[in-house]
Amino acid sequence: MRPFAGNMLLFSTPLSFYSPVGGGVTAAAQDIRDTHGWLAARLQRWWQHHDKERVEAAERAELLGDAKLPASVVAALDEEGQSYDRSSNKVGGLVDSAYGAIAELAAQRELLKGTQRRVLDMLTTLGVSRSTIRVIERRNVVDRAIVWGGMAVTTVALYLLLRWVR
Repeated sequence: MRPFAGNMLLFSTPLSFYSPVGGGVTAAAQDIRDTHGWLAARLQRWWQHHDKERVEAAERAELLGDAKLPASVVAALDEEGQSYDRSSNKVGGLVDSAYGAIAELAAQRELLKGTQRRVLDMLTTLGVSRSTIRVIERRNVVDRAIVWGGMAVTTVALYLLLRWVR
C-alpha cells in the first residue's frame, strides 16, 4: 500500500520495490528527500499564508480595535449614512422618471412621424405637387437647423453669463 498526503502520492514507487543491492536504497532515499522537499515547501507556504493573516489581523486590531468613537461622532456618521441613503433613493427616483419621460418622448415621436406621413399622403391626394411637398420638407430641415442653432447660442450665452457672474 502506498502512503498518501491529501491527494498527493508520497512515494512514486513502493519501498518494497527497492532492493538493498545495486543502489535501490539510494533511490528510496532520493525519493524520500524529494518528498521531504515537497512537504517542506508546502509547509512553508502554509506558514507564510497563516502568518500573513495573523499580521493583517494584528494591524486591523491596532487601527480599529482600541479606538472607541464618541457617541456624538457615531450619531453624526449614522445621520450622514442615512442622508446618503435618502439622496440615493431620490436620485434613483429621478433616473426612473427620466427613463419614463424618454419613453414617452419616443412614443410621441413615433406618433408625430405617423401623422406627418398621413398629412403628406393627404396632400398628395389633394393634388399638391411633389415640388411643393419637397419645399415643405426642406423647410422642416431649415427649421430644425434653426432650433439646434438657437439651442447652441443659448447654451453659449448661459455659459458666458455664468462665467461673468463668478
